[in-house]
Amino acid sequence: MTSYRSKLLVLLAVLWTCIASAQELPQDPNLVKGTLRNGLTYYIYPHAEPKQQAIVRLYLKAGSILEEEDQQGLAHFLEHMAFNGTTHFEKNELITFLEAQGVKFGSDLNAHTSFDETVYKLQVPLENEQVLEKTMTIMADWAGGVLNDSLEIEKERGVVLEEWRKGQGASDRMRKAYLPVLLNNSRYAERLPIGKTEVLKTFPRERIVSFYQDWYRPDLMAVAVVGDVDVKNVEKLIRKNFKKLRNPKQAPKRLYYDVPGHRDTLTAIVTDAEATSLEFSFFKKMEGMAAITTEQTYQAYVMRVLFDRLSAERFRRVSEGDTPFRSGSLSVSNLLGTTDALAGGVSLYREKIAEGIKGYVVEKERIMRYGFTPSEIEKVRKNYMMQLIQSAEGEDKSDAGTFLSDIKSNFYDGHAMVSRQAELALARAAVPQVDSLAVMRYIASLQGEENVVLLLTAPKNDSIQVPGEQELKSWIGQARAQRVLPWENAEAIPDRLLPTLPTPGKVIAEQRIEAIDATVWQLSNGARVVLKPTHFDHDRIILSGFRQGGLYALDSARYVTGMFAKSVIGLSGAGAFSRSGLSRFLAGNTASATMVIAQSREGLAASADTRDTESMFQLLYLKWMAPNADSTTFVTTKQRAIESIENSLLSPSYAYGRALTTLLNGESYVTAALTPERVRQQLRYEDVVAVYKERFGSARGFTFIILGNVKPEQIKPFVEQYLASLPAKEVRTDYVYQGPEVRQEEASLVEHAGEAQKSQVNIFYQGNDFEFTYPYMLRQQLLEEVLKAKLRVNLREENGGVYGVGVASSSTVKPAPLYRVRIAFTCAPENVEFLVGQVEKEIARAAADPAYFEEELVRIKKQLLEERKKDINRNTFWSGELRRHFYYDLAGWEYFTDYEQLLNKITAADLARDVQKYLVQQPKIKAILMPKESSNL
Repeated sequence: MTSYRSKLLVLLAVLWTCIASAQELPQDPNLVKGTLRNGLTYYIYPHAEPKQQAIVRLYLKAGSILEEEDQQGLAHFLEHMAFNGTTHFEKNELITFLEAQGVKFGSDLNAHTSFDETVYKLQVPLENEQVLEKTMTIMADWAGGVLNDSLEIEKERGVVLEEWRKGQGASDRMRKAYLPVLLNNSRYAERLPIGKTEVLKTFPRERIVSFYQDWYRPDLMAVAVVGDVDVKNVEKLIRKNFKKLRNPKQAPKRLYYDVPGHRDTLTAIVTDAEATSLEFSFFKKMEGMAAITTEQTYQAYVMRVLFDRLSAERFRRVSEGDTPFRSGSLSVSNLLGTTDALAGGVSLYREKIAEGIKGYVVEKERIMRYGFTPSEIEKVRKNYMMQLIQSAEGEDKSDAGTFLSDIKSNFYDGHAMVSRQAELALARAAVPQVDSLAVMRYIASLQGEENVVLLLTAPKNDSIQVPGEQELKSWIGQARAQRVLPWENAEAIPDRLLPTLPTPGKVIAEQRIEAIDATVWQLSNGARVVLKPTHFDHDRIILSGFRQGGLYALDSARYVTGMFAKSVIGLSGAGAFSRSGLSRFLAGNTASATMVIAQSREGLAASADTRDTESMFQLLYLKWMAPNADSTTFVTTKQRAIESIENSLLSPSYAYGRALTTLLNGESYVTAALTPERVRQQLRYEDVVAVYKERFGSARGFTFIILGNVKPEQIKPFVEQYLASLPAKEVRTDYVYQGPEVRQEEASLVEHAGEAQKSQVNIFYQGNDFEFTYPYMLRQQLLEEVLKAKLRVNLREENGGVYGVGVASSSTVKPAPLYRVRIAFTCAPENVEFLVGQVEKEIARAAADPAYFEEELVRIKKQLLEERKKDINRNTFWSGELRRHFYYDLAGWEYFTDYEQLLNKITAADLARDVQKYLVQQPKIKAILMPKESSNL
């Protein structure tokens, strides 16, 4: 009977898909796509945002899957070599040239290699007409002019080996153990992009040259240019630079690989002493999805998308209750190559492994047997359509980079690239067809017992009882044999957010800030609003708020409860709504609001399309005034927190992290370890709402920032109705915690832990003598970037001792003045002392000789100016910077109005003095984590 029903459902699915038209989808009319005679594909997509910027990609249909046995790791190595000398740029000249144009290495200039693809990425400013031409030359050099110089190869070996080293640890060891099972010993399991160290250390130059000549060829390439460009000029540049590329006369055939099928269920149970989580995963492998080129295949794509969203929403709902597992998932996606998979997983409690796996299987079976309720489907459909409407309406204002994913999918997967308006029209026809029966037909196509893989990864620890293969399969069989009932969703939902509207307050004073085109309103309840109209996002409004206070203003006995109060209340709904009920009520509505209790302040973040402005204000008012703390939510939150902490104790870096925290911050109730026992004793249900109301019981002293495509007269009634009406009582905002103790003497920390032969190095400089102003903050930013540039050249390019080096500078005056500069990197244990010495050498030289970094400073200033040109047209920039300005009560508006002048006033001599004052003259704190077997240090 079951077999007949499944076959019938599959047949109905075939008939259903035939209903949709097989008409080809229309290409986005803005896209210009062509092919050169040598087979190279090109894409040009003109788009005005961001202005005078172009984003360029070189796509290659080749990666590590094509490596021969003695080439493992060379596809990725070759990506590195593309930055170390080409036909037109010697050694590092390419990076130097681009940085001089304002291009930032990492964010604007980068590349990646995976199994089946290699992608080179550039974003360049276009004020100088020659930059785009040079960019095309660079792309063409990467395509056919990488020199692979022998000396540069030898220098780069160390960098690539350090990238390999950085990835070593428990996750890597377990991945290598289970991938052959998951991928059924396919070629993918044998061709990880990072490669093999024995190859990376010894390969001769001719092997990397051979890979380059075989696979870097125009018939496997595409170049894409999107942005504020002239199509004819770009097309001319592409033809000029790429037409000379030739395919090898005896080019090897580009083969595509799948993951071999199997009838039996394959199982991998992998443990590691340094693992920090317990995870069970399920994979049902299947043939890859067809390219989306017709209305019929688009309908199939929509079904997959909505199934994934329905499953995610269901497991979110399940995890809200008292479940034997922490979280679960189920979705359909590409696994590798031509193979897709129905994949799911569950995060487990160490004391409930059997119950958690069985509980997950039951919920998965509930979906696979009964699908989803009409109300679940309606909610997901509304939200999906809302996102597509937002995307279509905001197409003109969207960033050019958002079109690249569609171009990439067209080149690699053959998916049609349609305009966002066209996709909205397609969705309006396709989405209503996704109902309960259609979903069940789709689920039927996912059923089957073949090509299934079960994975269980866990810490290797005597306190954790990990099952064997037969026991694991027995648990799954028991769960599948249970009587499973359909999902019930009978919750009654109110018909409005607020049962009654609040009595409005008043705007009692108004002030204009002409310098930034903003208005400040003082409200009758002691709060203030800063309103800045913008036109960056199509019909979008963003609201944020803050006030001094937060966790540091709580009594020490309530500190731990305060850390979790936001999570518990956020997961408990508000007023008469449960969390799921509120989510259902807001289906299709763009309004969102989140309350935050941070360390030194409380705050909120809300947003909506302008058509949902009042909903946003009402939602904010509801969450502010009517917090809920569901008891089940509290218990599960507490249980998950304790489990996470217990798992973190298994990490080899835990003791090191704790010792470093104490070294930097001293001992206090804030810096003390958050142990399982501390959470059990100090996270109290009866205090959750009390803590929340202590921090949000009044709006007095709050500053609200409102940005968006709105006028003051439009927004003022909502401000008075929903913000000015919030309570106005006095509230304590002074800090109980007065900040960390700033160490006045040098200190060193060395810990030994972990099997991987790698060392983590952290060097800190900190103090409290500084003037917190915009010029100071800009100097710190420049100092950070200068040190990063110098250390990258020394530690990486010249010495090959690290893959990357991080430099971070931060400052605050709340709850007390503190600046901190951190330099961090991972390296071989035997190189720690030498590299630390090189760091100290670079710092000393920067402090003594401003001319030493003058060239880097010029390039960094150019990069910051280019970054500012992009940021100034983003609501996120204005929201963050205005919050900082008002929170710290900073003086003047030059940072917003005269940024370039403010930046250019800073000289190399200024930075040298800062290096001397804030680093050289301050005690150094050095913390090193060595592997447990190392005798170094």
